[in-house]
Amino acid sequence: NNCTRLINFTIPSSVSNIGDYAFAYCSSLTGIAITDSVTYIGDTAFIICSNLTSVTMGSNVTYIGWGAFYDCARLTSVVIPNSVSFIGPEAFARCIALANVRIGNGVPVIGQWTFSYCYSLTSIAIPNSVSIIGWNAFYACSNLTSLVVGNGVTNIEPGAVSFCTNLTRIYFAGSAPDVEEPSFFTPPATIYRLPAATGWPPIPNQWEGCPTALWLPEASDEGRLGVQEGQFGFNVTWAAGQTVV
Repeated sequence: NNCTRLINFTIPSSVSNIGDYAFAYCSSLTGIAITDSVTYIGDTAFIICSNLTSVTMGSNVTYIGWGAFYDCARLTSVVIPNSVSFIGPEAFARCIALANVRIGNGVPVIGQWTFSYCYSLTSIAIPNSVSIIGWNAFYACSNLTSLVVGNGVTNIEPGAVSFCTNLTRIYFAGSAPDVEEPSFFTPPATIYRLPAATGWPPIPNQWEGCPTALWLPEASDEGRLGVQEGQFGFNVTWAAGQTVV
């Protein structure tokens, strides 16, 4: 840690654990490739690597420790593999340039403050494997506009999307979760739920102070709407596993 002139580093395939503070404060490190041999990324392993722009995680990582990438201010995207079963608190907090996040289908919990102060996040999808969205998990993600919540989420802890001041749409793929007040310190976002889901109030009654609506399929453009090359087509955006007639 604190090797401020370290620019590049190759992790050999013999390494299975990256220890606590291993690369902390390596302010010149720009990229890191974590090989498939690595299963464990320790607490604060890459904390305040202020010029780290890219991270590639191998397919066998199971543990991402507390504050592992805390305040990596130039990190723009991250793919959390399906193998991950634990993400520690504040793991990606204050990654202010983080615009793209894909969370693997094996993650059971989004921990406390995990993505807090990630100002560049505009949308994120919580996979069905997640059961708990932790305390202040997305706190002050001020440019987050939409959130998709998987059907496994049963509990949303206080402040999960507090001060997400541009959040206007939250899509729930399952039944209404338990919410520990206060979870929604934000201008009220519209809650979209599926027609057959249970535990929701009748539309248009409010849920946790937010207006509700049915989550219905939408035809999306994405540059492929209409007649092109002798064919007509469009993309349907909706919850996975649903049927559109």
